[in-house]
Amino acid sequence: MNVTKRRILDASLHLYNSQGLSAVSQRKITAYLQISPGNLTYHFNKKEDIDTALYFELVACMDSIHEKLVTEELSLATLGNFTEYLFDLIFEYRFIFLDFVHLMKSNQKVATHYKELLGIRKLQFMQIIEVLKMQDIFRQEELPNEYENLYGRIQVFSDFYLSSVEIIEGGVEEAHKTHYKTNIQYSIYPYLTSKGRAAFAEM
Repeated sequence: MNVTKRRILDASLHLYNSQGLSAVSQRKITAYLQISPGNLTYHFNKKEDIDTALYFELVACMDSIHEKLVTEELSLATLGNFTEYLFDLIFEYRFIFLDFVHLMKSNQKVATHYKELLGIRKLQFMQIIEVLKMQDIFRQEELPNEYENLYGRIQVFSDFYLSSVEIIEGGVEEAHKTHYKTNIQYSIYPYLTSKGRAAFAEM
């Protein structure tokens, strides 16, 4: 990626995070960077193209940490680290989550990909659960589709956590990582075996 294109993406991410997606125009981006409108449109024809590029950057980063998770020795500890890395990405690209509904309604390419991505993420989640069940860390299902429903709750919580914090507390800080991680940990605790709960206590 050339230097100007990277500068545009970095500046847009900063402006989106600080001002909100809908409040930032192409003119604001060019003024912030002190470049001409033509220079911007040479690299990104529409503002939507910038939004799309940043969304796919986030997806690629999440793919990377998931790949790292499954290639390491999977345990509750590595799962906890994964949760921290995940929040770091959510915070870094927080405009996506704070303007989630607007982005999905205004950007068809992102919306279409996101719907497909949900199926991939659910499959990845279920594969992790199966490994941890084999390790006797997670228990067997007691109700139909228990773990699919657990995935659904964690997915919704992750997508809208920052919006909730913004509304209730009036701002999102990196310090909210601990609260996010605790909520995820407490969500999985009822599914742990006695061995899993012992490992959880050590954490």
